[in-house]
Amino acid sequence: MSTKNKIIIAIALIAAIAFGVYYYVFVYSSQHRRQVQSETGIVITSDSLVAKYQADEKLANSLYLNKAVVVTGNLLSIDKLDGYYDPLSVGVDIETGGHVFQLHVSNSTGMTERTFINETAGSWGKGDLRFGFNISRVFTLKKPKELKNLKF
Repeated sequence: MSTKNKIIIAIALIAAIAFGVYYYVFVYSSQHRRQVQSETGIVITSDSLVAKYQADEKLANSLYLNKAVVVTGNLLSIDKLDGYYDPLSVGVDIETGGHVFQLHVSNSTGMTERTFINETAGSWGKGDLRFGFNISRVFTLKKPKELKNLKF
């Protein structure tokens, strides 16, 4: 197979993938969105919901899974797992000519919700501190209107 044919096949494959992504994002997804705000929720108490799932899980799934459900009830306690603490972080942003440096001190090992809410094993009181940083840069492909007349 010649190089020209390989290039044509690669371009056709990239075009097919690009079309598939475009169709999924802009056509298919827009037709299959749930209008959650306009849905009427199924109102049930927490005790009834638990009882239905304990009695017959398949039936309960058919009634409540992927549906808007309003659960009412009393929250009796929130139990923390032993060895986990509330996260506390302090940070500062330093902006330079296009970069933003973020410096953080925290008792959490991660910066995503899953890690800092659920998995904070360090305690400020015990000196379990971590230092972290982020660097970000904004790249533009098109010069902003206010900079078009400036010469560099």
